[in-house]
Amino acid sequence: MGVIGEREADALLDLRERAEAAADAIDDRAAELLDQLPADVLAACADCTHINDLAAALVRVVAEREAGRA
Repeated sequence: MGVIGEREADALLDLRERAEAAADAIDDRAAELLDQLPADVLAACADCTHINDLAAALVRVVAEREAGRA
């Protein structure tokens, strides 16, 4: 594997900066959305570490809400 040139290095740095900016934007939007969630949803999702955990918690919350309406 050879040494990369200055242009390639600049392109990689630019790509990294854009990726970091995108990650920051995603984090900011996620925080905004979390602030809008009802307390029962936040409580159900407190221990979620994987998207499948989150989905299961949301299904439980919806089922509990619907059971309360019956």
